[in-house]
Amino acid sequence: MRCELNCIKVFLHLSGFGLINMFWLNMILNAGIFIGVFNLPQLLKPKEQRKPWNLTFSLVLPISLALLLTVIDSFRLFFAYQLLLFMGGAAVIYWLLVKWNSANRN
Repeated sequence: MRCELNCIKVFLHLSGFGLINMFWLNMILNAGIFIGVFNLPQLLKPKEQRKPWNLTFSLVLPISLALLLTVIDSFRLFFAYQLLLFMGGAAVIYWLLVKWNSANRN
């Protein structure tokens, strides 16, 4: 998998796309993975058992986590630092979204 991604990066760089578009390609891939992970358990349930669709936790949270991961990954830090930054940022994003979601319900 890593070799395939490196081959795609080399192809895009040589074809003139450059680093800015690699950021967006990485963002799209991360967003697709996060949206799939967050929504797949709900989609695998029978229709009778599904909960009502919540925009905040099925789209906003995965896309914001994907953006956070893409930005942190672009820093090219040591993996442990990336992981710590991502976990801290994810906790802050989750807390903000829960607070915002509960404020909108009242």
